[in-house]
Amino acid sequence: MREGHKDIYVARAPGRLDVMGGAAELGGGTVCQWPLEAGAAVAVQRRDDRKLVITRYEPGRPAEARDRVAVSLDDFYGSAALMPREALQKMFAGEKHWAAHVAGAFPALAKHKKITRRTPGANIACYCDLPRDNDVLGTSGALACATLFALAAAHHLILEPLEIAILAHRLEGQTAGMAGGYAEPMTAVFGKKNCLLQMKSQPHELTGYAPPPKGCAFAAVSIARTDAGDDEAALRRMRGSVGMAQAMITRTYRDFGGRKDPSGGYLANVPAGLFERYFRKILPEAIGGEAFVRDFGEAAEKLHLRDGETYHPRAAAEYQVEENARSRRIFELLGAGAPTEAAVSAGRIMLDALAAQGEMARQFGAGRAAMEAEVWRELIMGTQRGVAKGLYGVRGAGPWPGGAVAVLMEDTDSARQALEAVARDFQVRTGREAEVLIGSSSGAAETAAMRLEASELAG
Repeated sequence: MREGHKDIYVARAPGRLDVMGGAAELGGGTVCQWPLEAGAAVAVQRRDDRKLVITRYEPGRPAEARDRVAVSLDDFYGSAALMPREALQKMFAGEKHWAAHVAGAFPALAKHKKITRRTPGANIACYCDLPRDNDVLGTSGALACATLFALAAAHHLILEPLEIAILAHRLEGQTAGMAGGYAEPMTAVFGKKNCLLQMKSQPHELTGYAPPPKGCAFAAVSIARTDAGDDEAALRRMRGSVGMAQAMITRTYRDFGGRKDPSGGYLANVPAGLFERYFRKILPEAIGGEAFVRDFGEAAEKLHLRDGETYHPRAAAEYQVEENARSRRIFELLGAGAPTEAAVSAGRIMLDALAAQGEMARQFGAGRAAMEAEVWRELIMGTQRGVAKGLYGVRGAGPWPGGAVAVLMEDTDSARQALEAVARDFQVRTGREAEVLIGSSSGAAETAAMRLEASELAG
């Protein structure tokens, strides 16, 4: 790194595998996340000017093929204040979008009043061995959190780990234009090697850790993204449907004289029995966006509904309640019972979740994801594989199996070979490349930032 100070600060954060919960985060549900061995490392070197130079390196690409983005920190400001969100997002549109997860740390820290308009620029180098162009495994969250930890060390900022996770979430919406949840940055910061992290999404309450059954591990299979348009549109409809269901339940409480919604604004807080007995019946199977806007007015404004689209509040709410229960149950199983029994039971829960994901994908219009859910079930649990080969269960990582799946498996060479064979078979069946990621690592809060001198990195 040239044109900078002698000190270089390096931080690293892992990617994440959504083992259970996924879309239940929309309704405040419990999620279970596995920190991956793959992740992002970020090196920060302060400059004396206002220039920000960001370079990305990736495995398998020669150094001369690296991506580089250079901007001035002055570009983040208008005449007297930070530029509005839309302007910040426009700065990193198109091919430069990857840099938004790094550069966005500066306006995020400025809004948090940790840096000022006079803060100098930096040379920032990023190395990421997570699959490119597939954010299901937490690439953006790992980059954002590693950047914030490295910047905090370089500028001697006092930031608690939870602050960094929250800032990473904010910068994703502010500069990168991505409306995600907290599970990704919370795992990047607080993940523990070879442990499942449990978080209650209300909005980011870390509730515990649990190892997998003895002799087992979770593995990711990353699926090459082609056209993700159907998946994104389906997720948008599901998000709208969850919001509709919550608004309808809140109104029902009010209509019956309740001063406040005891669910606290989260569908996950509605007990399964209560939902089935009372609320399921009041939620429509299908409703148009225009009809909901007409009846709910102000509540509809926050949901960004689209005219002409059909939403499914009943199915969305039912899924939220059931997925929240599955997520809690699998976490409880991991710490109890004989290892093999726990693995078999946890695998069944994952398969139940996969079936529910396939049904949701069909309901909301992600047809390819629904088909692939069936392919994964057949390949993992086929007569020549499954428990006999050390593969216990599979579930889509995220709302459905569009970009990755989570697999519970024995931590043995034979099980790894079986999973590699499954990935090859999946590619033959679907025409989409599948890459197996095995291993785990701790989050940025545990590894902390490291100071080096530029001379140590010479050559």
